[in-house]
Amino acid sequence: MMLAEDVAVTALAHRCGWSSASTFIDVFRRAFGHTPGACPGVPGALWRLASVRGSRKPLFSRCFRPGGGGRVPTVCAGGRCGLVRPSRHLQVPSSWSPHVPVTVLRPMRAPGAPPAGSSTTGGAETRGTHLLADPGHLARPPCERRLEGRGEKRWGGRTTRTPTRNVKPSAVAGAVGAGVHHRCMVIELRSRGEIDALAETGAVVAAMLAAVNSHVAAGVSLGQLDEIARDVAAEAGARPVGGRVISTSVNDEIIGGAPAGRVLAEGDLLSVAATLDLRGWYARAATSSTVGAGSAVDRSLIDATGQALADGIAAARPGARLGEVCRAIGLVGRSAGYGIPPVGGHGVGRQARQDPAVPNDGHPARGLPLRPGLVFSVEPIFTAGGHDHLDTDGGVMRTGDDTRAAHSGHTIAITERGARVLTTWLR
Repeated sequence: MMLAEDVAVTALAHRCGWSSASTFIDVFRRAFGHTPGACPGVPGALWRLASVRGSRKPLFSRCFRPGGGGRVPTVCAGGRCGLVRPSRHLQVPSSWSPHVPVTVLRPMRAPGAPPAGSSTTGGAETRGTHLLADPGHLARPPCERRLEGRGEKRWGGRTTRTPTRNVKPSAVAGAVGAGVHHRCMVIELRSRGEIDALAETGAVVAAMLAAVNSHVAAGVSLGQLDEIARDVAAEAGARPVGGRVISTSVNDEIIGGAPAGRVLAEGDLLSVAATLDLRGWYARAATSSTVGAGSAVDRSLIDATGQALADGIAAARPGARLGEVCRAIGLVGRSAGYGIPPVGGHGVGRQARQDPAVPNDGHPARGLPLRPGLVFSVEPIFTAGGHDHLDTDGGVMRTGDDTRAAHSGHTIAITERGARVLTTWLR
């Protein structure tokens, strides 16, 4: 005999357009960290989740609980929750919690799939839909997702498109079969206590990078630097992300370098990036330095990333747009003639990588409005070659012309008074 919770979950899965309740539960767990049956108020919360189609009620208002037990509603775009153009207007009712994730649905198309509106989809243009109506969007890596259709806009170095109408589950099933994917951008706004918890993680990250930099010298291997970082993290009770404590990139390596047996030589340019998890809160930072005195060209490149970092943080204030932060970074790099790779900062919090993306160039009048509680990393990355030609080799991003790259970064939080840098060493 099925329990009431099982009946509710099965009915919810079918109502959301899923033929298999087990697949629905698996995707729900991957998206929210627990099964639908673990939601408080089952089955009532599940029925609110299922009946949200066509309504303007908050989604998952009792199913999504962040750290500290606070209740965090999630809203959808596409006419359900008032976000007509979410990439330009982040409208959150003042009666909601001070830390509100906002789900912004964006239409995606898999590489090689026919465009929306082609004969494969029956001539119907597929727009935004429910998070759990598409089993493919969570499985696809972000680098393989593509935007499709008319009305595209460019902001913050990223093309976006806002959905304008809803679709039925049957239409979603056809779109998924045709290779159309839908991705949600979830913006999480943190409370003061949560930001303080993030700052504790950030202090460990900063102390670890300071310890690593103090041991950078000719003849030191990257593996030795990784062991130093591991000891600092272990002493503080922090855990690395993905098994690596630090990501070290030397000379023409931009990002993705791993500690190995390579030995540093006089004149090398070393970039070190790190993300740590302390009691479930993540923070990230990056820094670059030369081995020995270094060349004037390398020092200028490193100074430029530092200046861009300072300018980007200064532009991060309540009421500004994310595009202003991106543009402030890009102005420093472009004016100096440096190349700007298509990588940058991103949101951090309960996960190592969250929305929004923070590219290193953009339009100042576009992007998400910055609200108190928003936490993200600012990571200027410049290449000395002056253009964006890149080469990926073995998972490491390199400059295509063997010129050098530098990387600086901090995790910051938007407060009422401006940006608060979280990755500083608290003495």
